[in-house]
Amino acid sequence: MEDKAHINNLFKKYLDGSVSEAELDELLRYFHLTDHSEVLHELILQELDQEPDADATVVAAMGDQIAKKLFQQTKPSNNFQFKRWLAYAAAALLFGAIGFGTYRYLNTEGTTSSPQVVHENIIQPGGNRATITLDNGQVVVLREDQEGIVNKGDALFYADGSPVEGLGEVQQVRLTTPRAGQYTVTLHDGTKVWLNAASELIYPLHFDSRERHVQVDGEAYFEVAHNPLQPFVVKTQKQQIHVLGTRFNVHAYTDEAMQHTTLEQGAVEIQSPNNPTSLRLKPGQQAFTTGTEALALRTVDPQEYISWKDGIIMLNSYDLPEILRQLERWYDVEFSDLPAGITSDRVFGMIQRDVPLNDVLQTLKDNYNTIQFKINGRRIMVSKR
Repeated sequence: MEDKAHINNLFKKYLDGSVSEAELDELLRYFHLTDHSEVLHELILQELDQEPDADATVVAAMGDQIAKKLFQQTKPSNNFQFKRWLAYAAAALLFGAIGFGTYRYLNTEGTTSSPQVVHENIIQPGGNRATITLDNGQVVVLREDQEGIVNKGDALFYADGSPVEGLGEVQQVRLTTPRAGQYTVTLHDGTKVWLNAASELIYPLHFDSRERHVQVDGEAYFEVAHNPLQPFVVKTQKQQIHVLGTRFNVHAYTDEAMQHTTLEQGAVEIQSPNNPTSLRLKPGQQAFTTGTEALALRTVDPQEYISWKDGIIMLNSYDLPEILRQLERWYDVEFSDLPAGITSDRVFGMIQRDVPLNDVLQTLKDNYNTIQFKINGRRIMVSKR
């Protein structure tokens, strides 16, 4: 077993970018053992203690820099999922200890802060929930102990191979997730789709035409099976996306002013109904539109927009109202309007999607020091403090 000093040295090399592939693998093997999560926690806190007198601006910048380094070490590879686990585990411990990764030092001079989240019940996170609506209007509730469904021939099966009961003959499938729901589907051509909460995917059981057409309302992540002879087309309310084989995320909630498509891998062409001119995206680019405006293009970190499918909500790109709307969909709650005078500055870091809402609200309160929450059933009252 590696001693703690050796692991400490590897972790420092990991943060400054000098770690070798062999050393990274050693570090990954070490922290993959949950028994050592406490050691990782200590190492992260040691990094914070290096600048005890830093002001809030410097500390926040330091937190964001280290968080980015953690993610930059997780490039796609054969063991991509394993390497990404370390980034999430380290960052989650870090953010959980100090509040969303803003590297805010806690007051340790004997003062304690009173809780500003008043609640009577614990609100649990969402899970695997979805329904299928058939051509004749019949609604089939899918099993919650399964992550998704798979199209095979003329039938639908769960991920474990058991059949989806009660379907009959199916031509078109309408897969719908409620609030606090998520589900995956593998289409007839091998394309895999992750569907986020309060979303809908409409697709044919078979792609028989020259193009593979699907429709999305809400949010979905696509891994499209490559077939140059049969292009894949995703239609949303404000965008039409043409792909051959690629990985991308579509964010098209009707209650959001902005809709956007983020490309992780491959290439896509996007058109807007209001403008026939198309945009061609490269990995790391995002096409977005607000209202009736034409499509615009910007460079982004795709991880900030696709991590939801891996159980993480990244906050770096969102202000407070946007964060609350995400929480409404995932926890099936309603927030009151923000009172006048509450700042809407952006925060940095992440939320794990598998924790109770009460914990998330407490951390939000710690970051926005002018805010407090009161939970009343599934209604969350937001007020100033």
